[in-house]
Amino acid sequence: MTCPPTSRPSSSILWPARAGACFLLLAAVTARADLGPVRGWLTTGDQSSLLREQAPVDWGTASVNAPYRVVIDPDTTYQTIQGFGAAMTDASAQLLMSNLTEQQRNALMNELFSTSEGIGLSYLRLPMGASDFSTSHYTYNDLQPGQTDPTQTHFSLEPDLEHRIPALQQAKSINPNLKLMGSPWSAPAWMKTNNSLYGGSLKSSSYEAYAAYFRRFVEGYSGYGLAIDAVTVQNEPLHTTPSYPSMLMPTYQQSTFIGDHLGPLFESSGINTKILAYDHNWDEWNYALTVLNDPEASGYIDGTAFHGYAGSVENQSRLHDFKPDKGIYFTEITGGDFAPDFGDSLIWAFENIIVGGLRNWSQTILYWNLALDENRGPHLGGCSNCRGVVTIDRQSGEITREVEYYVLAQVSQFIDPGAVRIDSTTFDGVVETVAFVNPDASEVLIAYNPTWQEQHFEVERAGARFDYTIEARSALTLTWNTRVIPGDLDASGTVDADDIDLLFENLGTETSLYDLSHDGIVNHADVDMLIRDILNTEYGDANLDGRVDLLDLSLLAQSFETRGGWASGDFSGNTVVNLLDLSTLASYFNHDSSRIPEPAPGVLICLLSSLAPRARRSPSLTWSTAQPVQIVGHGQLSS
Repeated sequence: MTCPPTSRPSSSILWPARAGACFLLLAAVTARADLGPVRGWLTTGDQSSLLREQAPVDWGTASVNAPYRVVIDPDTTYQTIQGFGAAMTDASAQLLMSNLTEQQRNALMNELFSTSEGIGLSYLRLPMGASDFSTSHYTYNDLQPGQTDPTQTHFSLEPDLEHRIPALQQAKSINPNLKLMGSPWSAPAWMKTNNSLYGGSLKSSSYEAYAAYFRRFVEGYSGYGLAIDAVTVQNEPLHTTPSYPSMLMPTYQQSTFIGDHLGPLFESSGINTKILAYDHNWDEWNYALTVLNDPEASGYIDGTAFHGYAGSVENQSRLHDFKPDKGIYFTEITGGDFAPDFGDSLIWAFENIIVGGLRNWSQTILYWNLALDENRGPHLGGCSNCRGVVTIDRQSGEITREVEYYVLAQVSQFIDPGAVRIDSTTFDGVVETVAFVNPDASEVLIAYNPTWQEQHFEVERAGARFDYTIEARSALTLTWNTRVIPGDLDASGTVDADDIDLLFENLGTETSLYDLSHDGIVNHADVDMLIRDILNTEYGDANLDGRVDLLDLSLLAQSFETRGGWASGDFSGNTVVNLLDLSTLASYFNHDSSRIPEPAPGVLICLLSSLAPRARRSPSLTWSTAQPVQIVGHGQLSS
């Protein structure tokens, strides 16, 4: 059956026009038109699968024997996701910009930040000045002993100009929605009680100068096209060390600094950068509560930042229970040689940081160094055995994707900024889950299996079900569309020539995603259904405008005897544009979805003949000139 169009199709369609019985056809084609096929990606602790795509499954295939039923409830919502990523430390930026060739750097940056070709990292944290992962210790306004600069006249971002700012600009060019967070390890020494970058605390007389320091940082980065989404007031305010910049900041200081200085200055300067409290471990979550309870400070604070080196992730929910209107940002954790086993690190991360963190209100998941070298550096003091998300060999530029890369990729590639967490059943210690709905209405289920046996579970959403088996000690991402477009096989949002090519590639398989006719095998009946019943056109319509005409012949001629897809004139699916495709086009020439076909014009004969000399030169093609080619009857080719 060919459905009558209500209007002429365009070159790609969202929902083809249908009338009467054709709506019944579409229902048959899509089966469950509200939920698309379920696609999965798996990373296993034994590394046999690393972000490997799994065979798609359909809704409605669940058994009654699954021991665990994960119920998805999109009507029960929680926090909104801001992004996933790591820290662009000095070490990371230096390696990216100085130890890779341009080709190597471009490839890696695209892999890390592209939302279409990579893992789509969407949030980066920046030390404001030096951290332990720098080659020198500095701030943006270092002065000689005895000097002060309350108006920040000598403030300079020069230390960031060689590596960090160019690296961030490239990342931002790849992912324009990338967000940035600034965090200082120390105020300049002249602002501190001990006149040193190491230890000490902020002088009360320096509050105004330090607020101006933050303003200069935000405005300075903005001048390089790098908007700062948020700042934390002090990295790890309860920790000091003599080996790298650090500063104590008790709760009363943080409250006063935010409430009386930083918040009002940002407001009066028209700066919309968020201010986050705390930025330290889960165990001392009451620090954040104390600051948030301060009436002057609270109005300027967007939320609280947490690290994961001590305490329990459940403390994020405890704070949320007290302050449900304030956000929760997870801003630092690192892997390292202290946790060398890939599988152990994978499971720990999903238990505590990914599923654990996201089920406890995290809006960001940020790892520590984005990149380190083969010696776990460069660093000056601090951690000597921390891992980067990736490891870059200084000599060869070879990239090692560490377990933290795959931990992030299992979420960052699929959960978009702006996604909202929705309710999902979880089974502690067996199949633990967290679920999201993306801004485009697609949904994502993250699951991990910490046990040493595979686990069988069922997913239910609004009465539809499917069952799945997750391998032992593994992490799984499942995605599906809730606004299904019939024939949109690559989930691009349109049905176009790429979908036809994809269907041709899968002929002979039993993959349900491509079995449009639901007869258990992907065959030419499915191609016919896609072209004739969904796209409402005919073979030979290269540009999918609903007509087989001279425009299509021109496209075929341009690609004749070359490799190509449907849009180039390959109507047989063999990836080569040849006489078989020319014959197909001639067979349906003058087809028009909006009217009854007419005989082909004589000009077609001339254009067909123009391809004859090219065909003669090809040893794989034969073209007989003994008898003229004629167009007869209903667009049929005869010789």
